[in-house]
Amino acid sequence: RINGALKDCLVSVSDGGVCGVAFGEYYDLTIDNAKVVTNGPAAGIFAAEGYYAKIHNIKITNSVLDGAKCGNTGVGGICGKMTYTEIYACSADVEVSSPKNYVGGICGWMKSESSIHDCITSGKVTGIGGAQRFAGILGGNIGKGGLVANCISTAEIETGICAAGIVGHMNEDASSAKSKLGNQVIGCIAWNPSVVANKCRVNQYSSGAV
Repeated sequence: RINGALKDCLVSVSDGGVCGVAFGEYYDLTIDNAKVVTNGPAAGIFAAEGYYAKIHNIKITNSVLDGAKCGNTGVGGICGKMTYTEIYACSADVEVSSPKNYVGGICGWMKSESSIHDCITSGKVTGIGGAQRFAGILGGNIGKGGLVANCISTAEIETGICAAGIVGHMNEDASSAKSKLGNQVIGCIAWNPSVVANKCRVNQYSSGAV
């Protein structure tokens, strides 16, 4: 368990954020005016990865994640990646950037029946070069049973292709015959001032409100 407050912190890491892998329960934490600079495979301002974790009531304000030298996919305002993890009742006022795919205001990518619900993001999510799958809440879901519900984003989104207000990519939906556990996006509000795919061409994913 982690709780309390962190303010005016600078974290320079090869993999992670305030902590590396979040395993267990984390709640009631405020992070203000943090800057995380990473060159690792995944990063979040709170953690690189949530693994069988429950993360709730975490508030991040006025913070930056500089992933310009990030080596792989998965960068987010809270977590870079999440596996069998639940994030809820969190907020992230952040500026997140990366040249790699799967970047979100809350999480870069999630898999294995993970969920994000009742969360709010603001700030800016920016792709460098032709990066794709950038969104206000979740960059993308990989696999079955993913849920994003009752979230709001007012973040500005800009990347090469595949930009979205809430979720950049869901690779199975509820009608998929491949799985009994479809992925769902429910009850979300995309209040983004702009969602821009600046390198989109014919026959490529472009952008959308959700």
